[in-house]
Amino acid sequence: MEKEKDLLFRQLADRAQALAPELSALRRDLHRHPELGWQELRTSALVAKRLRELGFDQVLVGDQVCDRDSRMGVPAPEALAAHARELLAQGEDPALLAAMEGGMTGVVGILRCGPGPVVALRFDMDALPIQEPEDPAHAPAAEGFRSEVPGPMH
Repeated sequence: MEKEKDLLFRQLADRAQALAPELSALRRDLHRHPELGWQELRTSALVAKRLRELGFDQVLVGDQVCDRDSRMGVPAPEALAAHARELLAQGEDPALLAAMEGGMTGVVGILRCGPGPVVALRFDMDALPIQEPEDPAHAPAAEGFRSEVPGPMH
């Protein structure tokens, strides 16, 4: 049994190592395009599309996972609509943006792998309303993935 565990661990570690460049590029992309709470349309669309590409059994978005009336701190409808229009102009998926209209930016991926145990992972995707430092020594600036959006940062 111990050898099987070692083999499984080695396979997982090798797979994680192989994914490292892709995951680093994704993290840097997200860092360059921060979105404040309830405005994570680009980020949520990216997550939903990737979960679908990975073959998840279900990918739920918007009203399927968020209770519209329980959210706090939702930006003004005009701000949400302006951000959605900007993303549409950049070529974002209109169907995903429509599903997240009004700041319904939650995404849930369900992957069924047989009977339990069940694992749930939760991730916050929103940025903070903090201006990223412009100092060239700041790692994101030095390595080329500083926020491209004035105001918020990850």
